[in-house]
Amino acid sequence: MNLPATTAGPIALSAPLPRRTRQARVAWGSRVVTVGGDAPVRIQSMTNTDTVDAVGTAIQVKELAQAGSEMVRITVNTPEAAQAVP
Repeated sequence: MNLPATTAGPIALSAPLPRRTRQARVAWGSRVVTVGGDAPVRIQSMTNTDTVDAVGTAIQVKELAQAGSEMVRITVNTPEAAQAVP
């Protein structure tokens, strides 16, 4: 396939547009994690335990943190799970 000749120069480099997202800051004690905006990408995980099993969920959260997860999400899908979270 023959493409028409152009007189334009090389393709100009492009830069990403500035980010417009907000940044959230989560602090507990002396530790701070920022999410969004210009914050670095964070490693997150989610437990697969039954949240009613508070001990099993806590063990899995600790194991995920030791493996490098900076945030761990848990499911609170029943009133019993909500009571077990604290």
